[in-house]
Amino acid sequence: MEEKSFMLMGFAGSIKALSFDSFDAALDKDYTKAHELLAEADQLIAESSKVQKEILRGEESLTLLMVHAQDHIMTAIESRSMIEKLVQMMEVKERV
Repeated sequence: MEEKSFMLMGFAGSIKALSFDSFDAALDKDYTKAHELLAEADQLIAESSKVQKEILRGEESLTLLMVHAQDHIMTAIESRSMIEKLVQMMEVKERV
């Protein structure tokens, strides 16, 4: 369980990094790269979901570390979602 918790925290860090790199790309008006980075973050979200399902199917009890890891994943996904909206807003502003 501990190993999977740390895996989730690693995924969360990578998801956040890709998301913020996407925002930086959008600031540079490189919207293609911004969307590619968000797609990479989406792949990691899917991988983290597989780990979460493995944990839920397991017979081990949840630990404080696992709850902490879940919190990291949740905030990473929320950051990714908000950044996607910011990138979309920047694209629209660019077209006007």
